Amino acid sequence: MDYLGSQATDAGPLTESLRSVLYGVEVGYNIGAPLVTLRPQLGIGNYTVSGGYSGTPPIRPGGPAYGYPAHFGTSNFYLEPGVTGLLSFGIWIVGADANVLFLPGMSGSQPAFTAHGQVGVKF
Repeated sequence: MDYLGSQATDAGPLTESLRSVLYGVEVGYNIGAPLVTLRPQLGIGNYTVSGGYSGTPPIRPGGPAYGYPAHFGTSNFYLEPGVTGLLSFGIWIVGADANVLFLPGMSGSQPAFTAHGQVGVKF
């Protein structure tokens, strides 16, 4: 899973860019009915976030001690329990999942709700 983004800050003409990548494995068990499948699952892996700041440094006392651009990156273990619901239409599969992302090794982190849509073909 690869997430990209950027945001404006209140520190003047400064831009912050962020990128996070999750890679790992998911294990689950299908509970099926004729057209519907529910899959409780657990994702386990590595969460990496990186980013940087660019722009003109603010001209004020007590501003950041580093110059611009500045870059950062960190990696942490993640756990992501959740459930996936799938509907089957012939060879087509349509689904959605809802999960809670935990980063137990990251100081001050809080659980995050994640959701994804899925479309696939059975073969």
